[in-house]
Parts: sequence; structure tokens; C-alpha cells
Amino acid sequence: MATHSLEVSRPAPLVRAGVRAGADEWIQRVAIGALLVAFTLGLVVPLGLLVLKSFRDASGAFVGVANYARYFSTPALAAAIEHSVVVAGSATLITIALAFVYAYGLERTSMPFKPLFRVAALAPALAPSLLPGISFVYLFGRQGLLREWMGDASIYGPIGIVAGLSFYAFPAAVMVLVTALSTADQRLYEAAESLGAGRLRTFWTVTLPGVRYGLVSAALVLFTLTITDFGVAKVIGGSYAVLATDIYKQVVGQQDFQMGAVVSVVLLVPAVLAFVIDRLMQRRQAALMSARSVPFAPRPDRVRDAVFGLACLARAVAVVAVLAVSGFASLVRMWPYDLSLVLDNYRFDLVDGGGWSAYRSSLVLAGSTAVIGTAVIFAGAYLVEKARGLAGPRALLQLLAVLPLAVPGVVLGLAYIFFFNSAANPLHGLYRTMPLLVACTIVHFYSVGHMTAITALKQLDPEVEAVSASLQVPFYRTLARVTVPLTLPALLDVAMMLFANAMTTVSALVFLYGPDTQLASVAVLNMDDAGDTAPAAAMAMVIVLTSAAVRVIHGVVALDGAARSSLEGPMNGTLAPDSTSPAGARPACDPWLLTPGPLTTSTSVKAAMLHDWGSRDDSFIAMTARVRARIAGLAHAATTHECVPLQGSGTFAVEATLGTLVPRDGQTLVLVNGAYGRRMVEILERIGRRVVVRGWEEHERVDPWVVDDLLVADPSIRHVAVVHCETTTGILNPLAEIAEVVARRGRRLLIDAMSAFGAIAVDARTTPFEALMASSNKCLEGVPGIGFAIVERGALATSKGNAHSVALDLHEQWKGLEANGQWRFTPPTHVLAALDRAIEEHAQEGGVVGRGARYRDNCARLVGGMRAMGFRTLLPDEWQAPIIVTFHRPTDPRFDFEVFYAALRSRGFVIYPGKLTRAETFRIGCIGRIGAAEIEGALAAVRDVVRELGFDPAAS
Repeated sequence: MATHSLEVSRPAPLVRAGVRAGADEWIQRVAIGALLVAFTLGLVVPLGLLVLKSFRDASGAFVGVANYARYFSTPALAAAIEHSVVVAGSATLITIALAFVYAYGLERTSMPFKPLFRVAALAPALAPSLLPGISFVYLFGRQGLLREWMGDASIYGPIGIVAGLSFYAFPAAVMVLVTALSTADQRLYEAAESLGAGRLRTFWTVTLPGVRYGLVSAALVLFTLTITDFGVAKVIGGSYAVLATDIYKQVVGQQDFQMGAVVSVVLLVPAVLAFVIDRLMQRRQAALMSARSVPFAPRPDRVRDAVFGLACLARAVAVVAVLAVSGFASLVRMWPYDLSLVLDNYRFDLVDGGGWSAYRSSLVLAGSTAVIGTAVIFAGAYLVEKARGLAGPRALLQLLAVLPLAVPGVVLGLAYIFFFNSAANPLHGLYRTMPLLVACTIVHFYSVGHMTAITALKQLDPEVEAVSASLQVPFYRTLARVTVPLTLPALLDVAMMLFANAMTTVSALVFLYGPDTQLASVAVLNMDDAGDTAPAAAMAMVIVLTSAAVRVIHGVVALDGAARSSLEGPMNGTLAPDSTSPAGARPACDPWLLTPGPLTTSTSVKAAMLHDWGSRDDSFIAMTARVRARIAGLAHAATTHECVPLQGSGTFAVEATLGTLVPRDGQTLVLVNGAYGRRMVEILERIGRRVVVRGWEEHERVDPWVVDDLLVADPSIRHVAVVHCETTTGILNPLAEIAEVVARRGRRLLIDAMSAFGAIAVDARTTPFEALMASSNKCLEGVPGIGFAIVERGALATSKGNAHSVALDLHEQWKGLEANGQWRFTPPTHVLAALDRAIEEHAQEGGVVGRGARYRDNCARLVGGMRAMGFRTLLPDEWQAPIIVTFHRPTDPRFDFEVFYAALRSRGFVIYPGKLTRAETFRIGCIGRIGAAEIEGALAAVRDVVRELGFDPAAS
């Protein structure tokens, strides 16, 4: 085989690098300046004019606090403050209680149907805030279905407002509390149990303290949402005035802009206070999960799971009912007298309020906001997080980016009137136009998108930018080829959030639309004002269905990207200045490794190795503990086993495990149907352990019944060793059945899971094993250099003195890690950093389930495509693991494997020769950072080589 060399180019002169860095910095300065100007014009100046307006009279003369004195001396106006605090406080308390029970059920129980409950919890976010008010009118209004439930009370007023706000704000509370409850240390609960604490005491002393900051944050978010909401109170508030509707009445009803400004400032105060308190609480919050923490895994409990399941079901049914009643009302002829189904209420052009043109305008607004807003938000987040230097402007940009979170929509909308409706403003021409509506919506919802993008960017190693700079690659090329692809899932989330909010928002835009820019959400308000409640419900349902459809499309795109090449990260060699290869084509530098390992890895995994780590640094010790905990968690073994990492390849871990756990006088049954089973036999013989070997042909699975007979016949067998997926052929052995037999016969199981761990589930709770061995590459998609064993704690504790080697002593390695978190000998620091990043990407893909799904898709595509060309697989499909596939070599004399291999290598794909003793084969892997595009590219390359060499793949 030809030897391939890598030519290293001479470094460019330093002056060129300086020129490149200078050009990048100037581009970034201009971009930051443009964003600061945009924030100034879109947020700072309008809010400043709003505040100034509150100190002036109708003629523009400064009157000091006279407007405020008039406001607070008017009982009806001043009462709105009390009303707002009462309904917002009541809605916050009720929603917090309901959301906490719901989130607890999702995160801390094993109740069934969790995915459905999650969808139900977020459903209200698809609807404009006016919809719950309309639904409650249909349910509890004067002609409501459940009017008798109200007794002498009325839904029109504080009761209806609180009920509507509780529905509207529920998704936000659930999301915050789910996040708070998702982080918990299993060890705290184990300690409480061992100390005899009951469930209630554990809840008060462990659970609640652990989520207190989440509860406070959720309460502040809810209070801000409910005190500033406009839609619910407008529809169902009746004569019960609140601040948000007072602004609308002062501006639209009475054209009193000065008093509208005063009310806006009053409303701005509690929103800003809640925002500031939330920020201060976040700074005080201590980390709840240390590097040595064990992730909490709820254990099934029939009573608890049933109770929370019923509670969540009741809430989910209530959510669906609120949406369904508006949907039903929109389809009947005349509520409640004629309930025959018609579509008359969807003939929007026959009623006042906006018609179908308003819906089309909303689609334009939502689409433009999603596209433009995502681009602007990502640019701002990138400049804050990744720009070089410019600390002061970046800090100012960060401050302005989070400021909209504290500005209510009605306040922002009124501020835009004062700024853009001024004839003296050169931007006056934007007033009542679609570009202004888009700009206002982006500013209104900027903060959440910005924080999402910042979070995604923080997960990328900063050395990526450093490497691109050292290679004289412009930052924008790295941005386009590395940063954007890696953060694409987060960007899709931002776009989805902006689209849904643009479709449903009312408060900010109710002051800004014009005759040609009426919106669907505002049309709901106008129709309801005109007494056309059924058409209003119909338009609201159109908004819900549109938002739901776009969310489904977003979910499909996200899942498709996770299973395919969008999760593969940028191509290898992306940082090279001449790298232009698309997904599936030959990469610019490295080939695609279609092997069982080493594998193709993502750019971010490689970039993680650009740091230097001190082996005794706290950060490296924390990384070691984090990796150990997460690996054990992948096997659901965090509470029963320990992950012990070891320098070296997977075979090092296998030998260390066998040498440490098998006593010097112990006897081990090794189940062999391939080269890696034979390797375990060789290791045991070399270290002087007694071995019983039971072999099968390489194309046959291990038979559990035979294992059972052997264990019954030979009581001296203490351990049984088996390879989960034998990459000699790609055969998947029946691990669960073997484990059941071994456990039933009282023996101990050792699993070589090298090629399967991370993609094929192994659950220590249902598949008992003493030890499982794997490595940093393979299905975890790290780089080679670390082997590890997940070993039962009791077995580790009693294995002292067994090991035949100083370096390969798992017991001593474990004791050292437990004592101070440090490796006994010089650790593979860079490999561990890459593994830490790889495990994070594994989790982002959906863990074992998500990664296994991609590999199965790869395998199915590969097998189907190769068979279509005539190649024959060695194994039947039911025995084939989605790891590596063995194909018979064609017997056509024109086929030469070395030539075939070299031809594929020249096209950017590396495969493996066969490893069988009795058949001529070759192997193609399905694992690593590859997806459908790369498999299809490999198949295209094989077809090309078949044509070039002229052999018959079906010849046998």
C-alpha cells in the first residue's frame, strides 16, 4: 500500500497575520458599532422619549411631576396599580404551584407519557394571550358551557384575568422549573435515605433547597409576564382596570399620550425591579451539581408515579380543553343556540378586524422576524462572545441585549409611537410599515434569543478562533464554516421562538400597525372588540395551527439534522484556507474513516485538544470526575458502579479489568466468536489465569443455552467474559440473555463493550454485570487514548492485590481517583478533554438512543446500497450490529482488495480489510461523525470504483 505523507506549508510572514488580525478587528468594530446604533435607535432613544413625554404636557412644555400627580390623584387610574399587583400576584402563586407539580412529575418521577405531557405544557405558547380570555368566556361567560360553576361570581374581572394569565404564563413557569429540577445530586437523596429521612423530610431538606433559586426565578418571570400582559385583561377584564389596559385606553381611547406615558413608566418600574432581582439572584446561586455529582435518576414508584401522572393529566386536559373550546366555538353557527358545524366564522373578509390579509401580514412579519432576527441576534451574540478585544463596546452590547427583557410590550410600542411618529425624525417614513413592525418585534423578543445563542457559543472551544487566526483564516470564514454549523440547532430554536412570538404578540404592535399592515393577533382583538367573538376565536385558532405546524416542521428539521450530517459538525480540515468540500464529498484534508476505530471526529472534539491542562489543576480534576460520572450514567450504573479510566487503548482496559477482577486462582469462561474474544483468552493465559474457552464460528452468535450448560457442568467457573459486538464480523451477541444466565447461575459477567458502548443500550439495572470495558473513541466519538471500565463497587473494593501489573491495576487507579481526583500516572490530558467534549455532543444528539438511531440509519443505507450493487453481506440482518458490516470479497479475478482500497482512499474513504480466518471479506464501518451524506458519498465512490475496475460485485 502506498505511503501517504502530509506536506506542511511554510508559515506566512508575521506581518501578514497582523494585517489579517487588523482587518478582522475593523470588521468587528464596524459590526459592533452598527448594532449599538441599532439598539440606540430601536430601544434607548424611544424609551428615553417615553420617559420625557411623561414630564411634558400636550403642547410639549415641561411640567415636572404634574402628570404623575394627576395620575395618582385620579382614583380610577391609581386603582389600576393595585389591581395589577393583585391579579399578577395571584396568577403567579397559582401558576407556580401548578407548574411545580407538573415539572416535578416530568423530572422527578417515572410516570408514563412524559413526551405528551411536555407537548401539552408548551401548547399555550402557540396561542395569542387573547385566546384564553375568549375560551373562558365560552366556558364561564353569561352563555358559557359551565356558567353554573361560577355561582354568583362573574368571569369578567379579576377571576377571569387570573385564570387567563395562569393559562398564558404556564409554559414559561414549567420551562424554568423543569430546568431547576433537572439538576440534582443522587448522592444527597441516598444520604437522606440512609439517615432514615422520610419522603416529606427529604423534600423539605433536599429538594426545595436545591430548587429555591429556580422557584424565585420562575416567580419573577411569571410576575413580569402577568403584570405586563395586555391580551387577557382586554378580553375578559370587563371594568376591572389594570396598568396594561390603561395604557391602551389612554392612548387609543382618549388620545392622552402624556398619561399613557405616565402609566407606561409606572408599569416599567415593577418589570425592571423583577428583572434586577432575578439577575442578582442568579449571581448568588451556587452550582448545584459539582464535578463529582451523580445525576439524579428517579426510581419507579407506583403510588407516586400514579399521583403525579393523574395531576399532570388533569392539567394537560385543562390546557387542551381551553384550546379546544375556542376551536369548537369557531366552527359552530351560533353559540350556544345553533351548534351545527360550519366554516362561516373563517370568512374573515366579511367581518371587521383585518380579514385574511391580516393573516398574510402576520406570516410576512413572522417569517421576516425569524430570518432577520435570528441573523441579527446571532451576530450580536457572536460579537459579544467571540470578538477579539473591544471589551468596553462588547460589555455595552451585552447590557443592551438583555435590557428588552425588562421592557413590557405595551411600553415598547408606545415608545415607538413617540419616536417614529415624530415628523422631525428622519425615520418617520417607517411608521406603520412592515419594516418597523419587524424591528419592534425583534427588539421585543431579542433577549431570550440572545441568551440562547450565547449559551450555544459558550459550548464551543475558544481555541477554534485562535487556530483560524494562526492559519490566517478570516474570522467570517471560520464563522460560516465552523461556528454556524455547530450552533445550527440553537439558531433553529431562536428562529422558531421568534416566529411563534411574532404570530402571537399583540401588546407592542397594537399601536404600530397601519391599514396595509394589520396583523392576525391584532385582528383577534379588533373582532372581539366589535362583538365578533366567534370569528375572533377562529382567527386565534388559525394562529395556533400555524404556530403548531411551523413547530412540527422545526422539530422534523431538527431531528433530521440530528440523525444526518447537520450533527456531524464542519468537515475535517475546515480551518484550512482552501477547504470547500460539502457534506458527503471528499474532505479537504482527512479522509472519512469507515472503520471500527479510530474514527472520524467532529471539529469541536479535535479543537478541545488545543488546550494544555495541568494534571493537578482543579479544572482537570473536575473534568475527570465529570467524565467518570457521565460514562457510568450512560449504563445507568451511577449508583452501583464506578467508572475507572486508564491510559491506553481499549485493550489496556480489558487487560487491566481481567487482571484486577479475576483472582489469581480464579477460572474464567470466555465466549469466543471472533478475534476479540480470542484476545481475552490470550490475555488471561499470559497473566496466568485459568481459562475455559467455548468457541463458535465467526459468523455465529453465542448461544446462551450452551453457556447455561457449561456453568452447570463446571462450578469452578467464577467469571464469564463475552464481547458484546464482535467487530471481527459486526455480529451482535445476545447480551441480555447471556447476562440473565450468568446471574441466575451466580457467576459474574465481564463485558467487552468496546464497539457498542454509547450506541447500543446496556442497562446495569436490567443487565447485571461486574464490569464493562470500552474506550474513548468508537461510539462515543472521542479520540483514541483512554480505555475505561465500569466496575461494580463491591468487586473493586475486594480486588486489592489481584493485579499482575503496577500500571494496569484498576483497584489502585480507583483508590487514587477517589482520594484526590488525580490519575496515578501522567494522564492523557488532551484525550480526556476531547472525550469530555465528545460526551457532551453525545448527549446533544439524544444519548444512546439518538446516536444508535443515526448508526442504524447509516447501516441500513450502507447495506441496502451495497446489496443493490451485488455485494453480499456475511451476516443475516437480525444479527448485524449497526457498527461495522462485513462483505464477501467478489471472486471476480478483476477484483483486488488492495487496488479497491487504494481507489476508495483516493476518493476520501478508508475501509478495513476482513479479519476472518475462513473467508475472504472486507469491512465498512457505520460509526463516527458520519451521517447519511457520507454514507451516500461512500456508496457513490464504490460505484465509481466498480465501474473503473470493471469487476462483478456479485461474483462468488
